Amino acid sequence: MLDSMLTYNIGAYNGEGRNKSNPDNGMLYAARLMFEPLGKYAYHESDNEISDKLLMLVSAAYAVSNDQAGSTNTSLKARLATTALGISEVTGSNAFVGAKYRGASVHGEYFNRVIDPQTNGLSDETAEGYYVQGGYFVMPKTLEIAARYEYFEPNKDKAKDLRNEYGIGVNYFINGHRNKIQGDFFKIKDEAGKTKQGEEDSRLRVQYQLAF
Repeated sequence: MLDSMLTYNIGAYNGEGRNKSNPDNGMLYAARLMFEPLGKYAYHESDNEISDKLLMLVSAAYAVSNDQAGSTNTSLKARLATTALGISEVTGSNAFVGAKYRGASVHGEYFNRVIDPQTNGLSDETAEGYYVQGGYFVMPKTLEIAARYEYFEPNKDKAKDLRNEYGIGVNYFINGHRNKIQGDFFKIKDEAGKTKQGEEDSRLRVQYQLAF
């Protein structure tokens, strides 16, 4: 019984990205554990299936990598190369909780990353963020309304680098996620960007998705 509820993944990679050679001995190790106590949980965000029973997913993941300045890994290069942190141990973790029922969906996720330079005298850098999101089909399998809040802090030891976003969205599904129109309106406060203290930017997006 428990076997059907639990799924795990374990992997070892060179850590340099897709189709890249490894210039050093550093590796990336990752593991993920997922728990589906009430049945199979579709990984897409919306409850397109209009589930006739409550479904839940709880998951956690962890990764650790040794890399160096000049890495071809884009997300690490910004912190390792431009800030001269050099060879570092980078760990990342996240936790996810989601639920779906009769066209309604709600989920949230937390992320954490720690860069630990191997050079003496350099301090760790910690980034963290999370989001919460909910949606509901006002027209089953066709029209969904949603709301979302996001929080991101690239470096917890650095002042004025917080980014917050909150907004609403509308999704019109022509043929599921393969053919749909999406629109959203968000208010954004980015202390490291253009927004000044106490001010917010606005963003309006409309997009069409076709996948085959």
